[in-house]
Amino acid sequence: MTIDDHLVLPRRLDYGQYDRLWSHLRKLPVMQGKSFPPRTDKAIWDVLLQDTRLTSRGITMSGYFQFMLDGPIFQLRLRPLQLDNSHRLERRFGAERFLEIDMPNITGTKVPKTLRDLNSVGKAVIVKWLTDQHKFIGKTWTVFCNKPIRTKGKPKNKGLETKSELDNSLTQRLFFFAVTGDGFKPCKGTPLPGSTQDSWTADGLLNWIRPTSENRSQPYLKLYARTSLSLSRNNPTIVIPWDQILYKEDMMFAGEAMTDGAGRLSFALAQKIANHLGLDSLPSGFQARFGDAKGFWTIDPDTINYPDEWIEVYESQQKWTRKDVNDPHYEDPAYRTFEVNGKSGELKSADLNTQLLPILVDRAIDKTEMINVIGQLLEQNLAETINSQRDAMMNPLTCMEWVQDTNCRLTEKLKTGVVPFAGGLPALSGDRMSVLLGAGFHPVTCKLLRELAQRLYSQKCDDLRNELKITVHRSTYAYMVPDFSGVLEPDEVYIHLSKNISPPGKLVRIKVILFVISENRVDYFSALRAM
Repeated sequence: MTIDDHLVLPRRLDYGQYDRLWSHLRKLPVMQGKSFPPRTDKAIWDVLLQDTRLTSRGITMSGYFQFMLDGPIFQLRLRPLQLDNSHRLERRFGAERFLEIDMPNITGTKVPKTLRDLNSVGKAVIVKWLTDQHKFIGKTWTVFCNKPIRTKGKPKNKGLETKSELDNSLTQRLFFFAVTGDGFKPCKGTPLPGSTQDSWTADGLLNWIRPTSENRSQPYLKLYARTSLSLSRNNPTIVIPWDQILYKEDMMFAGEAMTDGAGRLSFALAQKIANHLGLDSLPSGFQARFGDAKGFWTIDPDTINYPDEWIEVYESQQKWTRKDVNDPHYEDPAYRTFEVNGKSGELKSADLNTQLLPILVDRAIDKTEMINVIGQLLEQNLAETINSQRDAMMNPLTCMEWVQDTNCRLTEKLKTGVVPFAGGLPALSGDRMSVLLGAGFHPVTCKLLRELAQRLYSQKCDDLRNELKITVHRSTYAYMVPDFSGVLEPDEVYIHLSKNISPPGKLVRIKVILFVISENRVDYFSALRAM
């Protein structure tokens, strides 16, 4: 097999032996002096060799475009393969058919001079080039979706090694789909999951996600943006039969749809979903994606003693329509798989959402006093963090608990499924501390433990600089659903607490100040209710 007429690989190379493959590539004459990407963890490589369809864990292939000072405008730099929750399209077509590429802003003063001199024509040329088909690693790729990269605080350009006056801040994520390639077969009809790889077009993929012809009444920008719902990474659970799906009209009040983003499901069906997720207890509801719908489905308490299984999908929950029941896509189980993004849990103290800060200051009677109060809360949180670390360093058990609560790199470990090692110890500071504490070292007498604790604390300080977090102890975030039973009066809010918060023999009167935070706006309500 020949790649680019220069890189020649033997026909019998065992791709299952990752170390051998890596060693072979490093020895090839054409690769001498070339920079290699970071190595992929062997556990992730082994997963990639298996069937990546119909599983809750998926392999993410990704990279980013970086501006060049000379020569081509972009250079493609690949990231190591990552293990993460899969999305609907990966489970349907296989993770190896999707590629995520981040790119910087192509307008502004800090772009390459070649691009800047072309003015608006340069942007059109790049967009035209991106929408063409691209041959890469034996497949033909095409862009079918893009969305902005959401960064918290100051953008971090991880992996960008070239330091220049160019602006390499990544702003857009492009999603590529392999429409054809080596070993692909012509598409015949609509094969179900588990079939062999078939050639598709970008239009065919988009039509599989949401029928284009049946949704022409929607604004095209909104319909395009809703395509990314199929790229939401989540946990697939059970496939719900058609006769258990109840499509209903919205509950309306004062011209507003109360069921916008909210639905119900039966206790028996919720129990099945919880068992599939391996939960020890049944939550009150699930935040999920289901076919063309998204939102939060709460359990109907009146069905606890009944075996019926059903789910209600309200009109405003549906982000596109699929009316033709003769459409062969309708038979695909992917449209009836309940995909869980989150679940309700015990209410905890919440961080003050930065969206609320200007509202709180603007509506305050004394704006200066409100700013001072917010500043005092921030100082109080910092003092509590410092004191908790000092107390933890006096005892190995409390220190271990502090490490688990503070380890801000836990997400990456969960994605990869492994703990990365370097020099005989875990590569991350928190994991190193856990190993040393488990081996019996004391944080007071062990110098290395103290240094690692300082490093971990510095990481937390850096995160605080990039992302403002102010914890308000007597506040929380809770899922909200309309009153399906119709027992509440207007301006009444019911909150069910899983733990008793009142002292023995006393009642607590709670003032509920309710902020409804959605993706597009922040609404403010206030209600008084004796609990």
